[in-house]
Amino acid sequence: TERMRINQSSVVISNSGQFANQFGNATRTNLQVDGSGEAIMTLSVGGTYQGYLHATSSVQNRVDVLAGVGRQLSFWSNGSKRAMNIDTSGRVIIGADSVPQKWWNSTSYGTLFGVENNNITNANFYVTGGFIRNTADSEGPQIGFGKSRGTTSGATTIVQNNDTIGLITAQGADGTNLVEAARIAIKVDGTPGADDMPGRLQFYTTADGASSPTERMRISQNGYVGIGTSGDPATNLHISSLYSTTLRLASTRNSNTWTPGESIGRIEMYSADGTSPGASVRASIDAVVENTAGNSIDLVFKSGQNAEAMRID
Repeated sequence: TERMRINQSSVVISNSGQFANQFGNATRTNLQVDGSGEAIMTLSVGGTYQGYLHATSSVQNRVDVLAGVGRQLSFWSNGSKRAMNIDTSGRVIIGADSVPQKWWNSTSYGTLFGVENNNITNANFYVTGGFIRNTADSEGPQIGFGKSRGTTSGATTIVQNNDTIGLITAQGADGTNLVEAARIAIKVDGTPGADDMPGRLQFYTTADGASSPTERMRISQNGYVGIGTSGDPATNLHISSLYSTTLRLASTRNSNTWTPGESIGRIEMYSADGTSPGASVRASIDAVVENTAGNSIDLVFKSGQNAEAMRID
C-alpha cells in the first residue's frame, strides 16, 4: 500500500493510503500526516523520543501537542524570543523562561500561570494584562474567581463560612523575595446554602517596618462598613482605633473666597417621607463660616424640616 507521496510543493504521509484529497491545501502545506481515525507525528533527537503531535477525530476532534517526560514545551517568536513556556509541572509562564518562586516572602511559592515583562518599556507593552470586550450590549469584560471544596474539575462541593473565595495581592521585591504590600480578600460571611452565598470584602495594607498586611476595612454581608474594627462592624459605619478616632471633613477651597453662611461640612440624617425611604432631611449638623476667610466657624444643629434648633459660635 502506498504510504507517502511527494509533489512539487508538499509531502504527504498517509497511514490510510488515501491521497485523493490530501493536496487540496498545497499552497499552505509542506508536510501533511494522515491517518485512519488519528494521525501521529513523533519527534526525536538522535533516536531519543522528545514528544509528538497527535490529532484524532474520536475525542472531540482534538489536536494534542505533547512534550516527552521531563521536557518543557516552549513557544518562540521573532526567531529567538521565547513567548511562552509550559514546564514539566504544567505551569504556564509568558515572557520568561521559568516560573518565579519568590511569592509570599519565600522561595517555595510559585504560580500556576504567570506573565512577566522583563525590561520592556515600550508603550506598546505598557499594560501587562488587558481584557477588552466588543459587544453591542451594556456588558463589559469580567474577571471571575470561583471556589469549591471539591478536588476535581467541575466540582461544586459547598464552601464553608470564612472560606476565601478570591484574593488580589500586590507584592514588591525587597531585594530577596516578593513581600506583600496590600491585599483584597473576598470571603464567605455566614453559612452558605443553595442559591445563598453571603460574602464580605476585606481590605489590607502593610505598615512601615512590617512584612505582612493588617486588615484596615471590612464590608460585611449586611452592607455594614468597618474601618479599623477587629471583626464584623456593628453599625452601618463603624470606625475603631486604638487611640483617638477621627472623622475629617475638609474643604480645599482657598481662603478669602467664602460667603458668610456657607457650609464647609455637613452631616445629614434622612428618613422616609411617606413616598420613598430616605427621601427627606430630618436633621443635620452644619459647620458654617462667619467670614470670607473661612477661619471663623459656627456649628449649627437643625431638626424637623431644616429648622435651626441650636447654634454654637
